[in-house]
Amino acid sequence: MSTGTHTLTESLSETEHNKLVIQRFCRDYQSSPDHDPGVLEELIHPDAMDHSEDPDFPHGPSAVHEAHQELFSAFTDFRVEIRDQIAEGDKVCTFKRFHGIHAGPWMGVPATGRVVAFENIDIVRLVDGKIYEHWNVVDRHGLLRQLRGEVAGQ
Repeated sequence: MSTGTHTLTESLSETEHNKLVIQRFCRDYQSSPDHDPGVLEELIHPDAMDHSEDPDFPHGPSAVHEAHQELFSAFTDFRVEIRDQIAEGDKVCTFKRFHGIHAGPWMGVPATGRVVAFENIDIVRLVDGKIYEHWNVVDRHGLLRQLRGEVAGQ
């Protein structure tokens, strides 16, 4: 598997490989202008679960794509900045900052055209080199304050 700057080989440790999978997810799916669902087929386990969503939320790559569509519709020029990443064994914790332009309804706020940046921490467990479980915490309060014009995005 090629990650752009690395070729994943047997010589990489499991933790380094897992970090690269998450980096590729952020770069080639979340930050990509076309948000190609084909990338998800490579990176997301068919039985992947998101513990941050409703327990009845569907599993797998198509569910991940569906969950992101509302976000991508609400924020154009969406990109992800990885600020820090820690991995041990089959788990990767990534501190990210999302950037975008508020171009559609989000959290009950109609499009404002404001440039926003908000933070997120993900914990992901990988199985067979693919994303299998996901937990996250999103700074929704900080984002909502930006959408309302109370503070500027960074």
